[in-house]
Amino acid sequence: MTTLSGLSFIDSVVKMPLMGLPVRTVVVQTATGSIMISPGSQLSSEQLQANGPITDLVAPNLYHSAGIPKAHIAHPQARIWGVSPTTKASRRSPAIKWTHELSEKSWLFSDELPLVAIEGMPSVREFVFIHKPSRSLIVTDLCFNMTDSKGFGAWLILNIFGTYRKFGVSSLFLKGVKDRSAFMNSLAKIFAHDFDNIIVSHGELVQGDAKATLRDALERRGFSDF
Repeated sequence: MTTLSGLSFIDSVVKMPLMGLPVRTVVVQTATGSIMISPGSQLSSEQLQANGPITDLVAPNLYHSAGIPKAHIAHPQARIWGVSPTTKASRRSPAIKWTHELSEKSWLFSDELPLVAIEGMPSVREFVFIHKPSRSLIVTDLCFNMTDSKGFGAWLILNIFGTYRKFGVSSLFLKGVKDRSAFMNSLAKIFAHDFDNIIVSHGELVQGDAKATLRDALERRGFSDF
C-alpha cells in the first residue's frame, strides 16, 4: 500500500487472457468520511480493512463493481455508491445492494472531493474525482499509464488499444462515446478543475504536469478545444 498527500492506494492484478491487468484501489480520507473508490476484486479481507473503517464504497463506472461485494463484507455499514443503481448497474451486478446513486447533486463530499460525470458514454457512465488537498484527478478507465508492461500478451493487447508503455486514452474506451458534444462538455468540466497529478486505476501515477499530459493524450485521439 502506498500513499500520496492524504490518498492511500492498494494495488492488485486481475488475470486476463494473455496478460495481467493492474488495478488500483484508492482510499480517500476526508473530514466527514473515508471513501474507497473501485475496490479491487482480488483484494484480501486484510487489505480491504488495512485503512480502518470505510464509510463509503464507490463503483465509479459500469465496469468497476466486481470488488464491491467483498468490500461490503469488510465494511458492512458503508454506503454503496453506484452508477444508475436501479438500472444497468443493478442488472449487471444483481448481488450488490446499492444504497446511493452517484451524481454531482447527490455526492456528499464535494468540498474536498468533487466529482464530474463523463457524459455521452451510456455504456460506461464513468465518474472522475478531483482530490483538492493533493491536486489529483482520480480516474478509472478514462486513461491508462502502463509504462512498465511486459510480455507478448501486453504488447499485443495494449498496442491494439494504443496504450502500450505510455500514458494514453484507450481506443476501446473511446468506442463508448456516442454523443461527442456531451463528452467534450464533460472534458471541459474536468479541465476547469485544478489538478497536477492523475491517479489511474491501470498503471503508474502521473505526478506533475498532469493537465498538459491528459490534454496531449486526448488531442492525439482527436479531442481538442474543450
